[in-house]
Amino acid sequence: TPNTSSQHLIKHVSVDKEATFKTLKEMATNNVITRSNADALIPLEIANEIIKEVLQIKIVTFNIRCCYAADGINSFVHRSGLIFDKLTDEAPDALCFQEVTPEILRHLKSHLQGYEVYYNGRNADCGGEGLVIALKKGSLTLKNLDCFWLSDTPTVPGSRFADQSHWPRICQAAEVATADGTPLRIYNNHFDLAESARYKQAKMVAERVTIAQALGGVKLQTQTDTETI
Repeated sequence: TPNTSSQHLIKHVSVDKEATFKTLKEMATNNVITRSNADALIPLEIANEIIKEVLQIKIVTFNIRCCYAADGINSFVHRSGLIFDKLTDEAPDALCFQEVTPEILRHLKSHLQGYEVYYNGRNADCGGEGLVIALKKGSLTLKNLDCFWLSDTPTVPGSRFADQSHWPRICQAAEVATADGTPLRIYNNHFDLAESARYKQAKMVAERVTIAQALGGVKLQTQTDTETI
């Protein structure tokens, strides 16, 4: 949900994109904008421009899709070469992956040699399908990594809301620092397919972002896969 200071921008986006970008960039510089706000206000490519211009870094999010034999020629084993070629071309400072299975995780660790790879699984045993944040060595340094379940009991592994799908959902909250020491917080999440559950999950993450922002010390915050919020 956009904060109060950004709500007035909604009606101006289609009228003056350049002015909107300038205002949002100033808000980001003053630590009053999150990626979730930007997504609600302006096209994704503009939100990415803000992040790059304010902090001079590049963040890529990628729902990589699990490795299903039923996908045939589109299965991960056939797509992986194209995926890693694309990632090499993009050369981002941070990568956020969703739908990472243990098999895919092995591929990521093998191919992302220039990155530190951090995985969290969503199941009760903290394994299985999960999320990955990868940070480019020499560009971003991890200071703290928290993983919580998007449920009424976020510290209970494998927990879920009663109205969501069968699968648990998690969020990775990474506190990182740029090469010059600027703090940045990245939220990597994969929301549920059920609309009612997605709303609860979005509200839950937004509340954590708000609390963290109130504590100060973070230049910019960004979110990833929210399905169809």
